[in-house]
Order: sequence, then structure tokens, then C-alpha cells
Amino acid sequence: MITHGTASKVVAAPEASLAGEIVRYLDRAEAAEYLATRGLRVAKGTLQKLATVGGGPIYRRFGHRAVYQAADLDTWAQAKLSAPRCSTSGAEV
Repeated sequence: MITHGTASKVVAAPEASLAGEIVRYLDRAEAAEYLATRGLRVAKGTLQKLATVGGGPIYRRFGHRAVYQAADLDTWAQAKLSAPRCSTSGAEV
């Protein structure tokens, strides 16, 4: 954390990724679009529902809004993907 001035107010430094880049937060509509650009369509409303009932990607609150990090969306999507398959009978590669 970074303190500014002599006041007791403490301001958190922006979160950084391992590569040292500043993390960008996505709102629900942007998160749904982010997943869609990777071929994984998820409606904004589905992300809303999953935030309520569970089973969705990790998110944070910023005021009244939910915000997501791309890395958390990628992790969640990867966990939902099945193993590669050769047929609909369920035989995995």
C-alpha cells in the first residue's frame, strides 16, 4: 500500500500481474464479450446468475458493479471445458 502526505489516508497501489502490467477489470458485458472472442459464448445475464447462485468465475465488487479479471475468466472457462473427445459416446482421446 502507498500512503500519500501526512494524513492517515491509505491508498492501495494498482494491482499488477506477474509481468508487471496493470490489471484491467472488465464489467459483466465486457467479460461476456471477452469469453465470446475466445469462442465461448456466455450471456451477461448468465454471469449475473452465476454470481448469485455460484459456479461462475471469480469476480470483485467495485461499488455496486461486479468486475472480472481476464485471467480469472480464462481459468473458469478452462475448468468448464471437457477433455478432448473423438465421439459423442464419451470416449476421451
